[in-house]
Amino acid sequence: MCRMEAFMKLFKSLLLIFFITVLNLNAENYTIKWGKTIEIGSGDAAEGITYDTTGYIYVTGYANFNTSNNILTLKYDSLGNLLKIDTLNIGVDYAYDITSDNDGNYFIAGYTKTGSNYDFLLAKYNPYDSLLWSRTFDNGENDYAFAVATDKHNNVYIAGHSTFGSQNLAIIIEYDTDGNILWSDTLFYSYGSNENTNDIAIDTADNIYLTGKTTYTTEAIWTLKYDSLKNIVWQDTIDKGYNGRGIGITLGNNNVYMVSYVYNGSNNDILTAKYDTAGNIIWENIIDNGDEDYASSIVTDRFGYIYIGGYSMINGDYDFLIVKYNYAGNIIWADTFDYGGNDYLHDIDVDTYGNIYVAGNNSSNGFITIMYENQQGIVSNDRTIDNNDVKIKQTGKGKINISFTPAPQNDYSISIYNLTGSLIKKIRTTEINNGNITVNNLTPGIYMLRYKVSSFERKNKFVILP
Repeated sequence: MCRMEAFMKLFKSLLLIFFITVLNLNAENYTIKWGKTIEIGSGDAAEGITYDTTGYIYVTGYANFNTSNNILTLKYDSLGNLLKIDTLNIGVDYAYDITSDNDGNYFIAGYTKTGSNYDFLLAKYNPYDSLLWSRTFDNGENDYAFAVATDKHNNVYIAGHSTFGSQNLAIIIEYDTDGNILWSDTLFYSYGSNENTNDIAIDTADNIYLTGKTTYTTEAIWTLKYDSLKNIVWQDTIDKGYNGRGIGITLGNNNVYMVSYVYNGSNNDILTAKYDTAGNIIWENIIDNGDEDYASSIVTDRFGYIYIGGYSMINGDYDFLIVKYNYAGNIIWADTFDYGGNDYLHDIDVDTYGNIYVAGNNSSNGFITIMYENQQGIVSNDRTIDNNDVKIKQTGKGKINISFTPAPQNDYSISIYNLTGSLIKKIRTTEINNGNITVNNLTPGIYMLRYKVSSFERKNKFVILP
C-alpha cells in the first residue's frame, strides 16, 4: 500500500538532509504482516497503541456512536485477529493514550464531558478486559489528559493541561493501583505563559519526564524532569521560532528521547532530540519533506533503536510516516503508508522482537492498525557481519560512494540491484580501496545493495537523485 512515488519523495528529502547512513542494516528489513481497519461512524480516530507483556496489542481512541463520541478500544493477538471490542460511555468521551503495567492491567487516558466542561479521564482494565475503575478530575474549567504511564510499583500517572481563563497550565497526577490520588502538580514555565504537556515517561528510579510546549517566548518545545521526590531537577526549551511543541518522550539506555514538530517559516518539520538524564542535548535531527511533517509518537526497543511515528504531506495528502534511528541519530529505515485520502498516524510501539505496531486513522476509513514484521536475518555461526557499518552517499550525478567498516574480505559477495531485481553491478572486493568504492552511471531511482558472506545476507535500500 506504500506508493513508490511517495516513498521516493520522502527519501529524497532524507538524503538531502542527512544522506543515507546505514548501520546495523538488518534493521531495515520490514514487511507489513497485517493491517486492520474498523469504522463505526464519522470522525473515528485511533489515538493510542500498546503491546503488552503477554503479546496482545491494544488500540484505543474514540468513535462516533450516533449521538456522541465514546471511547473505543480494540484487542488484537500477534496475528492480527480481533479478540475484543470495548466501548466506554461516560459522557462525550475521547481517549488519547494507553499503557499497561507489570501485572497485565491496562490504562486509558483522555477526557470526558458530562456537564459544561471537559475533565481528565483515567480508566483501568484487568488482563481479562473488565473495567476495574474509572476516575475523572475536574480542576474547575476544561481539563485535557493526553498521556499515561506506569511505574515499577504499578502506580499510574496521567498528564495534560487545564484551562484557567485564557491561560493553560500543565497538570500531572499520580494514582495508586486502586485509583486514589497520591500526588499532583500544576506547573508553568513562566508567569503568564501557557503550558501544555503531551507525553510522559518514567524510569526505573522513579524519575518522571514530561514534554509539551510553553509560550514563554513564542511557542517553544518544553521538556522537564522530576526526581523520585517529585522535585523538578531540570527544564529545557527548544525555540525554533514558532509553533514548537514536544509531542512524545521515551527512555532508553540511560538517555531521554523527545520528538516534536517545529515551524520552519514555510511548513512544519519533525525534530527529534536525544538528551542525557542531566538534561544536556546530545543530538538533534530534523526531517523536512518539503511540505508539512508532523510527529505523533516515539518509542525505543531493547536494542537501543528509536522509532518515531507521524504523518507527512506527500502529493497533496497526508500519509503515515515511520522512521527508525540508531543511537547516534542516523536514520536506518523509513516508510510511508497511503491508504487513500488523508492518513494520520497517532501512535507507535514495538515488541521484544523489533516488530512495529502503529495506529491511526484515515479521513474516510476510521481506525487503522498495522503490524510491520522485522525480517532481520539470522547471523550464521561461522561468520558475522552484524557489526559492520556501511555508509552510502551520493556524491554527484549518478555517482555514489560506499564505505565499509571494516573493509570486506575476499569471500564477501557484493551486488547492486534495481527494484525489478535486475543486477546493475557486481562489486569485486579487489575494487574496494581502504573500505571505499565509487560507483558511477546510476540512473535516478531506488536501488538495493546486497552483500553476503557464508549463509548470512544483508540488503539495504538507497536512492539516486536526479
